[in-house]
Amino acid sequence: MSPLQIGTIQRPARGERICGDALLVLKGEVTTVAIADGLGHGPEAAKASNPFCAYVEENMGQALPQLMKGAAQALRGTRGAAAAILRIRHKEQSLEFVGVGNIEFKSLSRSAISPFSSPGIVGRGRMRLKVFDYPLNEGDLLVMFSDGISNRFDLDPFAHLPPHAIAERLLDEHGKHHDDATCVVMR
Repeated sequence: MSPLQIGTIQRPARGERICGDALLVLKGEVTTVAIADGLGHGPEAAKASNPFCAYVEENMGQALPQLMKGAAQALRGTRGAAAAILRIRHKEQSLEFVGVGNIEFKSLSRSAISPFSSPGIVGRGRMRLKVFDYPLNEGDLLVMFSDGISNRFDLDPFAHLPPHAIAERLLDEHGKHHDDATCVVMR
């Protein structure tokens, strides 16, 4: 399989200087991507999203359910967040996904890849976690994004572009100015 190409883009809500979304991308034998969207936007939202990504980075060896539960404990006392973690296992050519709240995922792929986030808020109340596991194929296009980007888009018109250009176009054409926005595109 060719090396993974990743493009990311992030911006705060209009009128804010600090983005309330947080993003983590760690490459290696296993690539880990985490997005957290603190409730609301701006600096107060960042007080929930940043600890989520910090927890994921510090505890990468944990299985996804334990990682999400530990991150939820780290967010206690904050507003809470919508959050998702994606792991791409290069040697096995597969991916794992777990999410809570409105972090979304879309793909253009040879095999159907359609995970979804469970309802809830990380850091508040109980979470019902579902871990999805899918095979990956050469050329699969994967997109993970916060609700600052409308999910009403089709990936086909963007498929010929490199990942960073796709992320930029999705933000430009489908970004919501009243909310923080984060997008990660992988091929």
